[in-house]
Amino acid sequence: MRLQLLGEVRFCVGDADVTPRSKRARALVAYLALSRGYAAPRTRLADLFWGDRGEAQARGSLRQCLLEVRSAAAATGVDILSSDRESVWLSEGWQSDIAAIEAAIAGSPADIANAAEAAGREHLLGGLFVSDEYDEWLTLARADFDTRLADAARRGLARAVETGDTESARRIADHYLLRDPGDEEVTVLAMRADAMRGAAPIAHRRFQKLRDYLASELGTAPGPAALETLAGVAGVPVAVSAAAVIPAAPALPAHDGPPLLLVCPFVETGFAGDLLHLAEGVREEVLSGLSRFKDLRVLVEDRMPSSDEVPMFGAGTIAYALTATLRQSGAHVRVTPVLTRLSDRSVVWSNPVSIEVGDLQQAIDAMVDRIIGAVTPRVERDAVPRAQPSAVYDRYLFARHRARTASTLAEAKEAAALLEGVIADAPELAVAYPHLIRLYNTNYFYKVAGVDPAANRVRAFELAKTSLSLDRGHIHGYTVMGWCQLWRGGWDAARTHFENAVELNPYHSERIKEAAFGLIFLGEHGKGGDYLQRCLDLDPLPNDNFFEDLGFLKLMQRRPDEAVAYFDLIVEPTLFADLYGVLASCAVGHVAGPAMAAAWRRRIAAIWSPDVPMTDGNIVAWLHNHLPFRKPEHWSLFSSYLAPVLRNAHPEAA
Repeated sequence: MRLQLLGEVRFCVGDADVTPRSKRARALVAYLALSRGYAAPRTRLADLFWGDRGEAQARGSLRQCLLEVRSAAAATGVDILSSDRESVWLSEGWQSDIAAIEAAIAGSPADIANAAEAAGREHLLGGLFVSDEYDEWLTLARADFDTRLADAARRGLARAVETGDTESARRIADHYLLRDPGDEEVTVLAMRADAMRGAAPIAHRRFQKLRDYLASELGTAPGPAALETLAGVAGVPVAVSAAAVIPAAPALPAHDGPPLLLVCPFVETGFAGDLLHLAEGVREEVLSGLSRFKDLRVLVEDRMPSSDEVPMFGAGTIAYALTATLRQSGAHVRVTPVLTRLSDRSVVWSNPVSIEVGDLQQAIDAMVDRIIGAVTPRVERDAVPRAQPSAVYDRYLFARHRARTASTLAEAKEAAALLEGVIADAPELAVAYPHLIRLYNTNYFYKVAGVDPAANRVRAFELAKTSLSLDRGHIHGYTVMGWCQLWRGGWDAARTHFENAVELNPYHSERIKEAAFGLIFLGEHGKGGDYLQRCLDLDPLPNDNFFEDLGFLKLMQRRPDEAVAYFDLIVEPTLFADLYGVLASCAVGHVAGPAMAAAWRRRIAAIWSPDVPMTDGNIVAWLHNHLPFRKPEHWSLFSSYLAPVLRNAHPEAA
């Protein structure tokens, strides 16, 4: 005999559902169940549920409600309630999910993890608001339950961290933070546990989720404890500014050339002795690294230009300034870089870094890497031109933006046509080729499925050769050529292009990530993992694509349990991230696996070409076309993950 009090309220005797139909009848049973053996006076129940009626009418309504409760279970021969002339109470022998959770939260970290999983996101007595007085009681009951669950989560996490029980810590955090993503204390403890088990990327994503939730829901930022914990996870002491917000880009005027980055003086305060010229040295290191990027024009300025002076760099130029302040405090130097959009003086990015004076060179190298690795992707995302551009480079930026934001096949094809037009008018513009190549290689960023991409890939390969011949120093040309070679079966050539890309520019995290993903398909999991770690070193707050690639690596290393943890961190999964997540969840026997598989089948059905029957065989063939495994055993492994998912994906299996 079981009472379900979390979420939708239900009562069962064996397999028989004995839930009364009316809300008040269900609410009355729930009230008695949560009162833990309390014999409630009839007068109390009448006031609680029918306080707006006269005494006689309220007592009559109570009798009718008790009759409904007993009638619901009559066929089973079991009484839900017991009563006498004065009181009503829950009959013996009933167990509730709340009672089981309350018993578990008094136990070990593993028990608390089970309790957090059982509680999930459900509210106590979901939807059972029936009267003003009852609603007041329910509000207090919910707050009491939520407080006790939160206290248990913190206690269990602290104990798990203390004893090294990282698996229980992970489970408590994963399940409880689904319920309350703004609990900073739980997040901090979870990040420490993640660091203990070598899962720094998960710790970083936990911080991101906390930061985003606090900003959007409460208008606040993570406190010192979260920032200090993030610093400890980062490898070198790094403090992320609570005020570091990337604002939305305004409409910008047309221009004809890559965005301009002015590297202004780095200012030092509080320095003495050997550190007097540290700021100048750091600036030189940053300039050296930024010079490797082909999508930026980098100029050295001796001061920050005023708004009135910006036009002197060219009418309509999209311009940014990079400045930094270095401040010595004892054995530490705090470096605060700031990237500013000059058109409106908006701060696009800032990420304060603290370095140890005692190990200065190593700390400076790590800090410089992070500054360089952060600046270019931020500029690239921020520099969005307005519609109807006229200058060639502005047309390229507009077409690139349309490609990235396309939500339909028609929009993606339109972006491809725009890029083809740019290349036709300016064939020497090497930076325009890679984005068109990716559209052709991936069925227009997977806006259609089931279609053979062979013809488009022939065009993509020709474009890749042209792109590299135009500029042997452009890193993106190497990564897209590496992927062209993968799909052609040119394994050694693919590896060479990926390695050349990283050697050419070891600071561009997005391109390094493309090389890492390609190496995974080549079967070089160790090197691919090293490249992903390099991406994390450059950008401690990675995006969804990073977790997709890292989760896929774990999947191919036969570690689906670890893969699940990474896929769960993805906020907006791509078609393939969704698939990989389903594969990993089904591989570990996740109870939601069949439903996830069916959802993925619906997602691919929405973009499947009407010209090709959507059979399991055709789905497998299409996936084989887009997953260029070098080694047959790796495709066999992927197929072994895929087979049960395809079975579960059919509607009748969901």
